[in-house]
Amino acid sequence: WSSLWTGAFGALGLLRLHVVVGMAWIVLYAAYLLVRARAEALPFLKEITDLHIGSDLVWCLRKGLWLVLGERLMRRLGLDPELPPQGFYNAGQKLAAVILLCMAFLVFLLLTVMGGPLEGLTLAAPFGICAAVCFLAKKRAGLWCTWTVYLLAELYLRWATGITWQLTLRTFSFTPEQNYMRLAMAWVQLIAMLAMFLVTFRSFRRVRIDLRVRRNLLALGGGWVLLAVLHMLKERLYLLLYQDPTVNFSLGVRFLLRAGDLLVLALLAVLLTATVCALRKPKE
Repeated sequence: WSSLWTGAFGALGLLRLHVVVGMAWIVLYAAYLLVRARAEALPFLKEITDLHIGSDLVWCLRKGLWLVLGERLMRRLGLDPELPPQGFYNAGQKLAAVILLCMAFLVFLLLTVMGGPLEGLTLAAPFGICAAVCFLAKKRAGLWCTWTVYLLAELYLRWATGITWQLTLRTFSFTPEQNYMRLAMAWVQLIAMLAMFLVTFRSFRRVRIDLRVRRNLLALGGGWVLLAVLHMLKERLYLLLYQDPTVNFSLGVRFLLRAGDLLVLALLAVLLTATVCALRKPKE
């Protein structure tokens, strides 16, 4: 793997290319912010930092009660379920995004001072990504943030320890020499994955997919076929890699393999949710 990249770019060529592309990316965004500062950048910053404490807190409180109790129960208890008017971003998105951005900056700053910029950027990534999700997601921002944190944690566990939920399939043949703590972690991963599926199903409980529409049927069927093909190709690739004694499973190679696993897992979650929405009977 290393020889391939070295041969393609020369000694330190890939590092130089990475630095050049990264700097070009930064310069491009900086130039865009300068050119479009008055038209887009400043209005965007003003919008997300325009907090109205009174109405925003009322919105967060009522929205939380509405999600837990529902509109009917709130009215029975004498609580007003109506939400205060909001701008393009609601109060929950703005508060969550601002807090996450501050946390990301703080984590990056502290860990950069203590270790280095790479460590700071890596551990600040979940906060930054969740902040971006809060800004970009028009619906179900909490669900997408939860999926982001779950997938990042799953990626780290698979990459650093090699433990996956598939280890639970060997529960009855497991031996003490294989370390029961690894088996326990695998069960935790399985339970977390099933919990994420159930939460997603519940979040999309009001969504219906009509399979009588040919486009929907073809998309769902094609998705399952694609998942099966990707799974077979992944298993075949793993078999070839493990049988080749010359392959060096470096941290980078393991990271790419585990990232591929999670892409398949994400596709499975999408297809399961779509299938549940398609098979769920509409209410009378």
